[in-house]
Amino acid sequence: MDLSSVVMRSMLIATLIFMAATASAQAQTTPPSPSKLKQAATTATRHALQSPAETAGAMGQSERLAIQSDLAWVGRYNGAISGDVSERMVESIKLMPQPPLFA
Repeated sequence: MDLSSVVMRSMLIATLIFMAATASAQAQTTPPSPSKLKQAATTATRHALQSPAETAGAMGQSERLAIQSDLAWVGRYNGAISGDVSERMVESIKLMPQPPLFA
């Protein structure tokens, strides 16, 4: 084999490798046809806001007792510590100072 046949053979191999790599890359990036795509039927739903009394009512009685006790301890609640949801408890929670969002 002379030098020109070796060069030609290596050029042929390099070209075949390049074509194979390009073909596989094109096969991976071909977008699916529109007929194969499924349209998802989605509707945006907005959940109803829960009132503070409903939130307190969803807690267990022991949690409400603890909240009422803590509010009374810091002087923000002066009702009966019974674990029952009352307007006085809800208002006391609303009046608690909020921590800053970014410290």
